[in-house]
Amino acid sequence: LYVIHFFYTMTVMVVSGDYSNLGTFIEQSTNVLITCVFGYFVKAGAENVFKIRKSGSGQPDPDSSVADPDGEDTEEPKG
Repeated sequence: LYVIHFFYTMTVMVVSGDYSNLGTFIEQSTNVLITCVFGYFVKAGAENVFKIRKSGSGQPDPDSSVADPDGEDTEEPKG
């Protein structure tokens, strides 16, 4: 949505030839982008803290896939 909004606004400014609001547009767009990036880093950091705590408790992490070093199937045959 950010990229679509950016290109739409720039297209309208070019077509109309009115660049009087360009400074305000850049300032507001930058604030939104900074907020989104900062929010993402906070979210990713919080997820990493929980993953680290979970891995320290001896429980396997379902998101990580670790291959068998021998390259063999580790599942036991049924029946």
